[in-house]
Amino acid sequence: MKTDRLNPFIYLITTLLWTWIFWFGAVLTGQSWLQFPTLLLTVLGFCGPFLVAVLMVKLGFWNGNVRGFLRNNFDLRLLSVRWYLYLLGFVLLLSGLPLLIGSLIFGQSINHLTDFSAPTVFILVGIIAGAIEEPGWRGYAQKGLQSHMSPLNGSILIGVVWALWHVPLFLLEGTYQHSVGFGTSGFWFFNASILAGSIFYAWLYNAAGQIGVIAVLYHGVGNAMREVLSFTDTDFTVQSIGFGVEAGIALVVLVLSWKFMTKRGEIKSSVNKNPPLINRE
Repeated sequence: MKTDRLNPFIYLITTLLWTWIFWFGAVLTGQSWLQFPTLLLTVLGFCGPFLVAVLMVKLGFWNGNVRGFLRNNFDLRLLSVRWYLYLLGFVLLLSGLPLLIGSLIFGQSINHLTDFSAPTVFILVGIIAGAIEEPGWRGYAQKGLQSHMSPLNGSILIGVVWALWHVPLFLLEGTYQHSVGFGTSGFWFFNASILAGSIFYAWLYNAAGQIGVIAVLYHGVGNAMREVLSFTDTDFTVQSIGFGVEAGIALVVLVLSWKFMTKRGEIKSSVNKNPPLINRE
């Protein structure tokens, strides 16, 4: 599919402005995000990546219609069984490996390192985040940027905007980011993890044949698993372990697919045939 009608730069700027207007407005209320009317402002800002993407598709900034765009991002039938197995493996690696490394470093069992949290509102928000964010970040922006630059450069640009997009949450009472704190070591690890994660998302999206639903599932399920299997403590060492695993995963796929990830120009998508993302020379 040609991407001459996509405008990922307008999308990224509009999404950032949309969300910031509502989220900084929510911050100015001085309330927790779960209180009314702050909740309404928070939800409207949260929906920015999805709503802006759908609006741009509706306005013709997409070589297709809204129905096709939504199908690419939500139709589970587009993925073969093997991709669900890969997805499960990636999620377990992302959430379980930090605990395993922590167990070796601290000399404690995994049971002592984690709370195995019961379902909370953050788990629900984490799952929904995949459906709200990924149709925009990967389904629209990554697709469009790859007609102007390499997948790697596109993922880095998205990662920067994605990190900026989260900034108001560090000032909004009641959010996970607020508990981390603005300007803390956790703040910087969070943003660094977003940049590393954006590279992996770009690889995953392309490896699956540019099917957006793979990013939606990975984001939602990954958030939920990391909420359930989280460290009890969140000191600098724990933060370093979490970031190290995410950065390590991104580095591995980047090295193995360097030729593809640094290729400039439009990259064709395919539902039935995946592009050769692993270098074989």
